[in-house]
Amino acid sequence: MIVGDAKGIFIPELTSHPLGRKVLRGLRLIHTHLKNEQINQDDLTDLSLLRLDALIAIGLRDGHAGNIYLAHLLPQGSKTPYEISGPVPWQKIETAFEDFDTLIASLENEMQSGQFGAGFDTKDKRERAILVNVSTGSKYDQEDSMDELKELAGSSNVLVLDTVLQRPKQINPKYLMGQGKIKELV
Repeated sequence: MIVGDAKGIFIPELTSHPLGRKVLRGLRLIHTHLKNEQINQDDLTDLSLLRLDALIAIGLRDGHAGNIYLAHLLPQGSKTPYEISGPVPWQKIETAFEDFDTLIASLENEMQSGQFGAGFDTKDKRERAILVNVSTGSKYDQEDSMDELKELAGSSNVLVLDTVLQRPKQINPKYLMGQGKIKELV
């Protein structure tokens, strides 16, 4: 059990629940949203980065349980990386997610079977990279720079998994590429 405050919760390292060969961790995060709001981007980031089986948000209304939302990851190749269910009124929780264990087992099997077909050979021991170029310059210059970066990666024996080009109006001095884009990348 982890206790947080109105701003959030700190999730410690989950060393006692390693991923190993599994694609999901075998943990479910159930937490409250003090203003009865739905699952937000921070929740989805935790779900994805920690590889949780599911994330459930229980909204509070006047100090009592309100709506419940559930999010879980989807296999690679799906239209979105996750699915959000809800809102479900607290009173209907028992029937809302009855086949939950079956759903998670099915998703994990599907993810496991697709895990090794993700575009690269798992026996390939080279370093892997996602190349990111953030620039306010011209698209031509940005693409030229990315081509050069790909060549450098290849000559350094780095396998390029993907490339991302971003052309913001103004570069974010704190995150360079924007906090939302960083979360999307991760």
